[in-house]
Amino acid sequence: MSEENNINVLNATKSSENGTDTKKTALPRYYGNMEEKLSLDDALEQYESLIFKDTISPRKSIKEYKNELSINTISEVSDIIFKSSLNIKDGELGIIGLLALSPNNVSHLPPTEKDGIIGLSILSNALSNLGLTVVILTDSINQPIISDILSNENYFKNYVNINQEIGFPPKNLLFEKGKIYVVGVVPQPGIDSEWEEFLNNTHNQFSMLISMGRPSKDEDTGIYKNVRGLRMNHYCSDLEEMFINTIKKNDIPTIALSDSYENQLGIYSKNDKRNKHNAKYILLSHKNDWVCYFLTASIALRLSNKLKNSNSNFGDSDNSTEKGSDTINNINKKVLLELYLSIFPNEEVFIYLNDKVKELQVWDTLFGEGLIKGFTLENDWEIRMKIRRIANQFGIPVDYNNV
Repeated sequence: MSEENNINVLNATKSSENGTDTKKTALPRYYGNMEEKLSLDDALEQYESLIFKDTISPRKSIKEYKNELSINTISEVSDIIFKSSLNIKDGELGIIGLLALSPNNVSHLPPTEKDGIIGLSILSNALSNLGLTVVILTDSINQPIISDILSNENYFKNYVNINQEIGFPPKNLLFEKGKIYVVGVVPQPGIDSEWEEFLNNTHNQFSMLISMGRPSKDEDTGIYKNVRGLRMNHYCSDLEEMFINTIKKNDIPTIALSDSYENQLGIYSKNDKRNKHNAKYILLSHKNDWVCYFLTASIALRLSNKLKNSNSNFGDSDNSTEKGSDTINNINKKVLLELYLSIFPNEEVFIYLNDKVKELQVWDTLFGEGLIKGFTLENDWEIRMKIRRIANQFGIPVDYNNV
């Protein structure tokens, strides 16, 4: 295990796995009354305040984007996704198209952008555990990275290896309900008639389309550029046309997840003439990973809330002995925790993901190797602990630590 993951190891979930013992940690006064129980709306409102909180990152505050974009709430977007999982009819697959990641690091191999890999893994796994089918479309050069990460059967049981030959569309690919597929799409001019047929057929099966950290090309030149202004057309697949066509048809929900509106697919400022191609629902945070964390955690709360509301056994039982009541409550807590962790997993999964990203030598666009040992891991851990603290107040017996 990598040295920089010690902070995760020290704080990994231990007592929560049996659903009965939860560590209580005194937190600073600005957290409010930690004994106060939160409703679903209260918990989602706290996530909303954290997703834009400008003191958790040394980066420039993204609060200014609120004036440039019509940004949606975490409650709205999580509700759209959760309801889509409930409304799948018999015989339907509920296929979510996920246009993901970017080959930003053109001077490094692999060029895959680090920010977003862990969030994509967590979000796609959560969607599949809800019974939705997830089709990740990314650049051909990114596909081996994502597939390697998701191939761990201990953590990602729904991933399907399609054995795609690099440069060619998958052959005879039939989707199954609740599975995860990763397709690497070649850049232009490699899109031939065979590719067009595959992409069109796949696109027509989507019931929702999500863009996560995908770049947008310059409208005048058609050039894809990274944050440093370097061309990346030789790596970047042209998925923008699929997204824009979906916006024009307006027949399925479109969602864009990002850390800014600068050069991002589906996210254009009010002054940009391309904003007519904005996604219907937009979520931002300081990092692509964090958008996925908050969204996934919100979906986990909604699923847990549904279980609590549908099961009359949840809560204290006035009609049973004290011993019997404790037994029922402990069983309920264990079931609730297992359900929550099926959507927003424990620290063991995040430790694996951080180690795997390092093993695959994925480089951070902004910070390189220098701050991977500090900024990224420590702040990621803090975000997850704050997410779990709110879940604990909502009634999920999940462990968290003082950050």
